[in-house]
Amino acid sequence: MQGRYLRAPLAIHFGGQANLFDSERRQTKTALAATKAELSSLPERKNLLLAAQKQLLELPLNLIRFTLAVLIAIAFCAGIGGCREEQEDFLTSEERVWLEEHKNEIRVTYAPYWAPMTFTDEPGNASGYCADVFRLIEKKLGVQFERVRSETWPEALRKVRADEADVVMALATNCPSRDYLLYTESYMDTPVHVIIREEYANFFDLSEIKDIKAAVEVESAAVDLIKAKHPELELERVINTVEGMKGVAEGRYDALITDIGVATYYISKLGLDNLRSGGEVGFSYKTGIGSTIRLPMLNSILEKGLDQISPQEMDRLQKKWLGGASAEREGRARRRGLVLSSVFVFAIIVLGAIIILLRRAKARGRNGAEKAGRVIKIITGLIILVLLASAALLVFFQISEQDISLTPEEKAWLRRHDGEIRVSGEPYWAPISFIDEGGRMRGIGADVLRKIEKEFNFEFVTVVYDSWSEVLESAREKKIDVVNAINRTQKRSAYLNFTECYIRVPTIMICREGLVRRLKPEELVNYRVGVMRDSALAGYLETEFAEIDFVAVSDNVTLLSMVSFGELDVGLINSAAASYYINEMGLSNLDIVGKTGFEYELSIGCRADEPILVSIMEKGLQSISDKEMDALLDKWVYVELRPWHANKEIIIVASIAAIMILAGAATVLFWNYNLRRVVESKTAELEKELAERKKGEKEREELMRRLEAKNDEMESVIYVSSHDLRSPMVNIDGFSSEIERCFAVIKQVLEDERIPDDIRAKIDPMLEEDVPVAIGFIKNSTAKMDGLMKSLLKLSRLGRAAMEIERLDMNELIENILKGMHYQISSKGVSVEVEDLPCCWGDRAQINQVFTNLIDNAIKYLPDDREGIVKVTGWEEEHRGIYCVADNGVGISESQQQKVFEIFHRIDPDHPASGEGMGLAIVRRIVDKHGGHIWVESEEGQGSQFYVSLPHVQEPAEEAGD
Repeated sequence: MQGRYLRAPLAIHFGGQANLFDSERRQTKTALAATKAELSSLPERKNLLLAAQKQLLELPLNLIRFTLAVLIAIAFCAGIGGCREEQEDFLTSEERVWLEEHKNEIRVTYAPYWAPMTFTDEPGNASGYCADVFRLIEKKLGVQFERVRSETWPEALRKVRADEADVVMALATNCPSRDYLLYTESYMDTPVHVIIREEYANFFDLSEIKDIKAAVEVESAAVDLIKAKHPELELERVINTVEGMKGVAEGRYDALITDIGVATYYISKLGLDNLRSGGEVGFSYKTGIGSTIRLPMLNSILEKGLDQISPQEMDRLQKKWLGGASAEREGRARRRGLVLSSVFVFAIIVLGAIIILLRRAKARGRNGAEKAGRVIKIITGLIILVLLASAALLVFFQISEQDISLTPEEKAWLRRHDGEIRVSGEPYWAPISFIDEGGRMRGIGADVLRKIEKEFNFEFVTVVYDSWSEVLESAREKKIDVVNAINRTQKRSAYLNFTECYIRVPTIMICREGLVRRLKPEELVNYRVGVMRDSALAGYLETEFAEIDFVAVSDNVTLLSMVSFGELDVGLINSAAASYYINEMGLSNLDIVGKTGFEYELSIGCRADEPILVSIMEKGLQSISDKEMDALLDKWVYVELRPWHANKEIIIVASIAAIMILAGAATVLFWNYNLRRVVESKTAELEKELAERKKGEKEREELMRRLEAKNDEMESVIYVSSHDLRSPMVNIDGFSSEIERCFAVIKQVLEDERIPDDIRAKIDPMLEEDVPVAIGFIKNSTAKMDGLMKSLLKLSRLGRAAMEIERLDMNELIENILKGMHYQISSKGVSVEVEDLPCCWGDRAQINQVFTNLIDNAIKYLPDDREGIVKVTGWEEEHRGIYCVADNGVGISESQQQKVFEIFHRIDPDHPASGEGMGLAIVRRIVDKHGGHIWVESEEGQGSQFYVSLPHVQEPAEEAGD
């Protein structure tokens, strides 16, 4: 992010201070004189103020009440968010002690082929909805139990019976034969279905299963539940659900009894398109957690941990793994609008009441001080009410707000699949989804996905098809992962999960001009009717109006063309597409004759075997604000269709509207006439104010000129002082070296001479410590002073040196800098990465000095305990080149970031690489002279990023501050 900096001239303290203080003193005297004159000219106000003083004495009490109400509101709002975080331990002391003693001994196993409830993922870990629920329980308890992997469901149960595991992560709790387990309360109810092949058209129930070869997973709860109702049934046993479903698909079994959620997942995951549900069997799996009967305390602890999971947390997990949509955006918007409207109306009422009360108090004359006091009390009470209403509104939004940030699992999934998520959409359905001339996906749906890409920083891969039927077929075959705008149907739900609806589009009936004025859907039986093939509208019409013979066409363009040329009488199409294509194709002979009664409720469709994908898309939709969505719709949706033929009602309405417009115009003219005098008066005042502003502008320009002159004077003083002070420094350094050499000779002579012990005891400390330390201090101080003088000379020369502006190849410039720093880079083992950099305009020597200093600082402040990395990147932005020098060094604290460019400022004076505090001051001075900007972003311990913005095209340098 670019920052704007206000330059502070070096010599600002040399001039203008006394004049500024005199000006403020004169302004203060003038204001006091004006106040005194006003009071003296209005003596009657004094009596009014004295009369109201008694009433105003009660104001502190009102303020106390007001403050108390504000504090209560704040505490109430804060308590909503904080009460959940500061709950007391929900376990008893006995349970907590037991858990601490046994937390490292508890072993948890799970069903490996029960997706999406529990399954073993690619890395070999437990995954799924129930696995996440169990992890949430562990988080609530503050523990993490050991996982024991089982290859089959019977093996998982056997391990619990053999004391090789203590907990089953998820299972049906309504199985009576497992007397070796204790169950928690169930948290999910999943219906059990009969899964059959497509050729079985009749509905199955348990009474008919005896006539076919049906299978059930070995040791599943369904075995006990079926025996309880139908002990006569003989069922085949399969090792797991996957094996059973493959067996049905291949014809080895006629049916499989399993829960519908697992069946739906594996039908999509394994591509078993010839399977479907044959109906429910009359019972469901009540899913909970099972623990060994040997540890009854453990069951109580798990039950309490499950109770701590909030409904919102459960909803998020269900949405992640099982699909489904949250409350729709439109419903939330209606509720939000209702609350905001109520607050707005309340505010209007309050303001109206205040105005009325003030006018009444004023109308009672100057003796209405008591009334004025009452008005103050009422206003205070109304303000308190407004604040309480605002607090209630805050609580409402806090409760209803949903978390749209991605979970770590979702972020990891996105990183693994970035650039691999394939998306497609209807190719001829503008403005919702269409392919432009360049073969790119365009429209509302495409723009929504682009916003999601930008929000979560990843990229889709667009796959283009020639027809909507091909898009749906590819979604069924998992050749694409996302459909950008699609209506949810029961048939599509078999292979797609859907987000919430983000746009509704009504569908209409269109015919040629003059064929018919009005038409109802049930009257279509008398016309040749067309609709787009495989569309949700076609499915709706087949269900609701089966008696009508529809002609299925490939796309909307063909449909409208056939209606326009008379090949069809009526075309059924959504209003947005109709508006777009009628205008694009210039079909002026078409009219809208009615609505079909069907609305497209468009959402994003995601492949069903990746439930985490629909969760990511849902959060992406929630990240798009209502304002952004409205702007997006305004970009694409426009209506310029021919109106219906006018009738008597339309003429009457138009006449009334015209009369109202004329009456309004007359009112406006009369109002303007009355306002004209006020405008003329205000114009005169404005002209006077403008004249005063021009005068103030001239004074400001004069002050700036004087400040610039002082700045130039200061630069000259710095140059002369620095240059002249260097000569004494050179002499001091030379004489200190001579003293050091002579002292060494004297020391050697004294060591060779025989000197009494008492005298040697006195002179040895001086020879060994005092004199060498003093000489070293003199030499170090002169060296440091010499460095400061050189830096000051560099700074002063910047103001006088002429710049030779040329087009700079930044890649070549950085390469030369790095060559000159080769020894420094290799000695510290630093890795330097340089991206392709844009060119800029500037003085070669000075820009070289800027980046040499930045790269040198990045290398010097790298820590020794990790590999140093320095990156130089750049890009173009609004005719400017932006360059970044980033490192993974010690970083800069936020408080220091505003000071790093100040002269003589050093972040850490004790650091071995710390200099005189002039380098970054010179860098900023150079960048300012080039009309650029420099700023820093950093975090302690994580490194720093210095950004430099320079002109990408030739432009005059900004030297106003020089």
